[in-house]
Amino acid sequence: MNRRTFILSAAASVGVAAMTAGRGRLFAQNTSILAGIRQYSVDRISCIFQPDSAIFLRDNKPIITYRTTFQEKNDNRTSSQANQSSVPFPCFTRLSSPTSLLPLSPLRKSAAAAFVCDNVNGVNYTVKKSKKNDLPRGQILSNGLKWKGMSEIGSDGMLTKLSSWDLGVQGVFDDECRWVNPEGRVQMTDTRRFRVAFYDNSRYGIYATIDWHAVDDVLITANQNCLFGVQASAPLAPVLGGGMMMNSNGDFGASEIYGRRANWVTCWGRLQAANPEAAPDVNPDLQEGVALMSHPSNPWGVSPWNTNPFGYMSPTHIPFLSKPWLVRAGEGVRLRYLILAYTGNPDDGEVDEIYRSYISS
Repeated sequence: MNRRTFILSAAASVGVAAMTAGRGRLFAQNTSILAGIRQYSVDRISCIFQPDSAIFLRDNKPIITYRTTFQEKNDNRTSSQANQSSVPFPCFTRLSSPTSLLPLSPLRKSAAAAFVCDNVNGVNYTVKKSKKNDLPRGQILSNGLKWKGMSEIGSDGMLTKLSSWDLGVQGVFDDECRWVNPEGRVQMTDTRRFRVAFYDNSRYGIYATIDWHAVDDVLITANQNCLFGVQASAPLAPVLGGGMMMNSNGDFGASEIYGRRANWVTCWGRLQAANPEAAPDVNPDLQEGVALMSHPSNPWGVSPWNTNPFGYMSPTHIPFLSKPWLVRAGEGVRLRYLILAYTGNPDDGEVDEIYRSYISS
């Protein structure tokens, strides 16, 4: 048994003992697993937390993971032979469905959700240097995650608990990052706060608030890998698994959504039908989805969207810039987003209702 397997095994054992509160009686638990690793629990929700990762579990089953670094694997080789290389940015590596627990985003090859940008003073922070892209690649380096607390939704006045939410537990953590160019100079910094809110058994939300600041004068030119984005898994993608993509205006398909302003975009489909062995007890006709919402307080208001038929969704103006975006040294922007995982179609998941609640908070 390797160290990571041992940690997760120990965490599950601790979780059984830690989550003793009944529904409606929420008591925060703080349990040490190993040096530097802690588990926080409220009701049926827990988080295994250490400076480089946060793993959220419901009923002791992993459902959301954020890591300061993770490993890319070449899927053409076996796991024991996989060629691994460190990905140069912190990101969510797991977004699972709240019902079937099947992946809403790829577990390998790409980040599930990330805040990144290319063409920053001539440096890429996602795309590797290649014949097609000769810009050097920098790194987004975390200073280490900081745990802020776990509580009932609404207890800190930050979110309004809707009447349909019968679980209502949230966990909050911060990540501070440096954007370092190939010469080792910090060009940008960002401070991220993630509020992970479990509404009920069929929905959860990840509220992201990101303060992004320039250390030097920064010019950002038009590109496709820019700011906050979510990658849906193959069964939810229109061209890969027969999934559906729709925006808040009722437009369908990546080509119809690309470049148009909307409050949110979502992908949904049948996860179990594409992978029946992984969840044999789940109805194959069950639909599940993931949505990304952009807060209208973001600098460009209601955002244009960067989308593709492989399930990528990102609210950003950068691909559509007619001239470079200049951010002066010492200046910055605050960006707010919400990832919503839900069961059913967008109406079943109350996607628009949750957006309305989100923008009122």
